Amino acid sequence: MPQLAVSISPYGAVTQVRIRPGPSQVQALQAAGQPVPAETAILGTLDTGAGVTAVDDSVLGGRGMRAANGCQASVPGSYALASGRRYEIDVGLTDDLGNVHWFTLDVCGLPVAHGVSNALLGRDFLSRFEFRYDGRGGQATLQW
Repeated sequence: MPQLAVSISPYGAVTQVRIRPGPSQVQALQAAGQPVPAETAILGTLDTGAGVTAVDDSVLGGRGMRAANGCQASVPGSYALASGRRYEIDVGLTDDLGNVHWFTLDVCGLPVAHGVSNALLGRDFLSRFEFRYDGRGGQATLQW
C-alpha cells in the first residue's frame, strides 16, 4: 500500500505536491490550440479544517489554466466564505518510495498562500486516503 509520511512543522503538515492540468483542461487547451502547462511543484498543507481543496489563484491562473464556474471556500484568517474560480487539476503525491501518484480533483482558486504553503489540501482530497495525524510523534501519514 503506497504511503506518504509528512513531518509536522510549525506551519502544520506541509508537503510538496505536483500539479498539472486535469484531463478536461488538457482537452480544452489542445482544442483551442493553446499550450498545455507543464507540471509544477508547490507546497500544500494537509488541512482537515478545509472542506474543499484550494490552490492559490496566482499559481493556477498564472499558468494558463482555464477556470470553470465559481466556487466558495474558507481561507485562513477569515470566517467568511471567499469566492473563487473552479479548476480541474491533477494533484501528484510522491510516496515514500519515490513513485508519483496522480489524483484528478476540482479545486478552488483563491488567495490562500500563507506561511510556506500555496495550497490547502482539504477533506475532499484527504477522503481518498487513510489519514493519520500523530501529534506526539510529529508526523502525519497518508496511505492509499
